[in-house]
Amino acid sequence: MANVLNSIWNWFSTDAGAIGILFTILTAFWTALRTLAKRRAELRQERLKIFHQLIKWLVAPDETGNTWQDCQVGIIYELRNIPEYFEPSLRILSGLRVTWGALPIIEKRLKDELDATIMEIERKSKTTRHRIRQWYRDFSTY
Repeated sequence: MANVLNSIWNWFSTDAGAIGILFTILTAFWTALRTLAKRRAELRQERLKIFHQLIKWLVAPDETGNTWQDCQVGIIYELRNIPEYFEPSLRILSGLRVTWGALPIIEKRLKDELDATIMEIERKSKTTRHRIRQWYRDFSTY
């Protein structure tokens, strides 16, 4: 057993062994990075489709010409959970608040949910921007 371990150690200590190990580690690392990048792109594409579907359900009437305010309240709430689309969500919701604010048919709870979501997205956006600025300040000091 000692001879086997000694042989393995001798192989690792040579240049060829070290290069082989380094090449294997780099290959595994590169493969993992590529896999993660591909998965991130797939998830981003999937979230984009979800975002567009939510917006469609929010503003488009169904085949009978009605919109269901219960569903709209849920959709408005869910827009709080898609941070990469905070900016367009905020613009869309602010526009809807102006448009729907003048309509007497729109229920108060829908308007309240719009206001609450707008405030939440604004709060989260400011927090995220602050974290990014702080990270950049911390990183640039090194």
